[in-house]
Amino acid sequence: EKAGPGALAEGLAAFDKKAVEIEGAPPAGGARGGGGFGGGGNLTTLSGISSSFSQLMGQLQGAEMGLTTQTRSAISEARQAYAGLSEKWKALRNIESAALNQKLKTAGFAPIEIEEASR
Repeated sequence: EKAGPGALAEGLAAFDKKAVEIEGAPPAGGARGGGGFGGGGNLTTLSGISSSFSQLMGQLQGAEMGLTTQTRSAISEARQAYAGLSEKWKALRNIESAALNQKLKTAGFAPIEIEEASR
């Protein structure tokens, strides 16, 4: 079954929207840093979780004593949020991209290739 151009465009737009929702926007602070995540970061996107982990690492490096209950809780929340977003990303990368690539192939287009980020 051949997907029409409209259906293909809608599929690409939906895939892109999901990817952006998972990744999130970079912090708005630009060169100033911070980005307005004073409360620990937005734990609904990978960008927000990264910001939260960076903020927590800064707190840990500057601490002269052990972890506080609040810091332990923030670390736990960020780890749980990351696990959930990681599962969404795996589904998008492995399942939804395969379905989209099949539609692209059927329509005569090259598939989308998702490169793994270097760690």
